[in-house]
Amino acid sequence: GYAKIINRYLVTDKDTLTGLLYVDDQSCRLCINKDGKLEFYRELPFSINKLRELFKAPLYSDKGKIELSSDEIEEILFKLGIPEQEILFRDKISSAQLISLIRPIFERLAEEIRRSLLYFSTQFTDKHALAKIFIAGKAAAIPNFDRILSKNISLPVNKISLVDKIDRASAIPEEAVSELSGSIGAVIEYTKGINL
Repeated sequence: GYAKIINRYLVTDKDTLTGLLYVDDQSCRLCINKDGKLEFYRELPFSINKLRELFKAPLYSDKGKIELSSDEIEEILFKLGIPEQEILFRDKISSAQLISLIRPIFERLAEEIRRSLLYFSTQFTDKHALAKIFIAGKAAAIPNFDRILSKNISLPVNKISLVDKIDRASAIPEEAVSELSGSIGAVIEYTKGINL
């Protein structure tokens, strides 16, 4: 479904190779697509739950031991995201502490993506270079995830956004459109019949 979305709404040149990084609670998948067709697929050792686990461990500061609640972890992930400026979250944890927690797992993700792209380029030498990577799933809701990943892999990274591409009822929130974009892609051409 996401390959159709990318091909139909986000890429103008059909010969362009694009990547899709789909991250949900349990898993992370990297797909490379060309003209709406899957060219490469790999599961990566990353997930939203692994990020949550990082924040469940006790932190230590000059104020002593700090433990974050589940609600605070969700707020950090989906409201604050990966901080690009100095902040102090609820007088508990600084952006420097957040970044030091996130950095190792994020660097591993970036390294796995680079390895995957290197493998793809050596095994499929007749292919063009990857133009960009789109982020989908829950990772798309993490502020600055795309910008930080782009810096780490030296490739443009964008969140999939269909808000200005498809008509929707005003009662449907923008976040729901992003979360359902894979399902939307799966039914784009349903009138042609099911492709088994």
